[in-house]
Amino acid sequence: SLTVQSVSGGFGADAGPADAFIVSAHGVSSDPIARIVDDTNPGGDLTFTEFFADEILPANPAALTTITSFGAVEFDITALVNDWIAGVNTEFFVALTATNDPQIGNGGSGYLHGFVNNSETPGSTFLTITVPEPSSILMVVCAGLIVAFWMVRPVRCGHGLH
Repeated sequence: SLTVQSVSGGFGADAGPADAFIVSAHGVSSDPIARIVDDTNPGGDLTFTEFFADEILPANPAALTTITSFGAVEFDITALVNDWIAGVNTEFFVALTATNDPQIGNGGSGYLHGFVNNSETPGSTFLTITVPEPSSILMVVCAGLIVAFWMVRPVRCGHGLH
């Protein structure tokens, strides 16, 4: 899961319990640091708007989170991490957007909610990947085999009952 800290966007248009909005976590199809033109990368070949329109991949439905307050917000990015592991997506970036919120959508207006990054507040954004240990997988397989063997063993009648 990806955890970020939700903070005020500074313009008085923040989400709250009565004004919740949906943020989704997306993979990208190219490196935004290299591609987006800005004051730190004058050699980029796309504007932010072009990158957003062409390089943001669709979000997995599990990666949508409703924001209702400030504080820790968690995104389930299991599908994206699995794409990284399988080599389906080799761009190790996560883009947070509001494109799946019906109030905001593509080109809509709504909220200016913010997220703190690790440059501003160290430890505020982190990615937790949990992978089962091979030994625990082996124990589950062995237990399953024992149960399967026990269920198919011949039944012996005792005490003269047949």
